[in-house]
Amino acid sequence: MDHQHMTLAITCDYADYPYAVIKALLRAGTGVMAEPFDLRLDRLTVGHRSAALRPSHAVPLLNALQKRIAAGMNAAGIALRPGWSFSPHQTLFYRDGRPEQRPVEGFGWHVDRFMLVCSHVGRTHHETLATWQLKGSGQYSLF
Repeated sequence: MDHQHMTLAITCDYADYPYAVIKALLRAGTGVMAEPFDLRLDRLTVGHRSAALRPSHAVPLLNALQKRIAAGMNAAGIALRPGWSFSPHQTLFYRDGRPEQRPVEGFGWHVDRFMLVCSHVGRTHHETLATWQLKGSGQYSLF
């Protein structure tokens, strides 16, 4: 379970450790407010190169979270990786073979946080830099 994740946004790769980019992303993440939600991955998609679990239905709160993260990055002057677009999935493994799709029992979890992770490309090492709780828009309610 430690390595399960869903990529919500990704930058381009950097030759050197991107201290300034990380500082900007830490500020951007602090400004993201979104509601916690339940997520169920119940559709198996197998492509020519990988197999992944996906939600079988749109998840509006997941899409809203992703858009808020991307907007925060944009406001901080950090671009998404060119050509990348959000496609909610969790990669299970890589393989060669015939494509197929089918419903599965899958699994679900309560999403109540998001993280900033630095992937040390080519080293199979991931460094968690920050975690933010999803508290929703009602966290500042006076009533």
